[in-house]
Amino acid sequence: RRELVDELHAALEGKYPEVALKHDASRLVQAVIKFGSEAQVLTLLAEFTVDKALFVELCRSPYAHYAVLKLLEHAPRSKEVAKKVAQALQGNVVKLATHGVAARIIELALANLKGPQQAALRLEFYGREFSVFVADVQRDLEANAKQAQADKLQKMEDEEEEEGGGSGGGKKKGAKGKAKKLPPVSTRPTLGAVLAVRPARREAILGAVSATVSKLVLKGLLAFQFAHELIAEFLEEAGNAGGGAAAGGAA
Repeated sequence: RRELVDELHAALEGKYPEVALKHDASRLVQAVIKFGSEAQVLTLLAEFTVDKALFVELCRSPYAHYAVLKLLEHAPRSKEVAKKVAQALQGNVVKLATHGVAARIIELALANLKGPQQAALRLEFYGREFSVFVADVQRDLEANAKQAQADKLQKMEDEEEEEGGGSGGGKKKGAKGKAKKLPPVSTRPTLGAVLAVRPARREAILGAVSATVSKLVLKGLLAFQFAHELIAEFLEEAGNAGGGAAAGGAA
């Protein structure tokens, strides 16, 4: 099989995007991704991501998008593949998520990419500005999450002190015991978390989410988990003060 894959790679190198777009040849590209070496997969990926417009075309193609899905299946086994695919998707998340074919790409990307790579993609659902100022927002989300965790711990310590009648005897032990039950700090972007660190942008953020939700509904793309999560977040936040107009736009 190794020799066959090497021959296939030699025949397709330099033509991977073109071949992937053909209905009768896309499976050849998928075979290289599945059975090829790391170097061969990275060569293929470099051709796919030579520019973002081409990558978007591949993601939206009824044939080539299967090759992109294969790359995302490969991503958990290769940090370099995960990094390059994430970079190629950045800036076009909403465009792809609201497309009948490419939505599958975003669904798998959010499942298989982890940490900052996944967070950067999620942020784009809250407005195009977040595809530009990714590092700043992620830093603020992390700081806000850590402060919330510290506030919870402080509250637990205060409750322990009250339960102990003000005597400091059991305070430390009890507080530490409860602290162990606290979940690790999560920096996974949510609409509520983003609004908390960008309150002045509330109307614009809700407007952007409203527009995306409307597209998902109109195009019947409600089977995806990212759609469920985004709609649930929007309905929760749009009911708060200042969200009425945006909520009406998505109705």
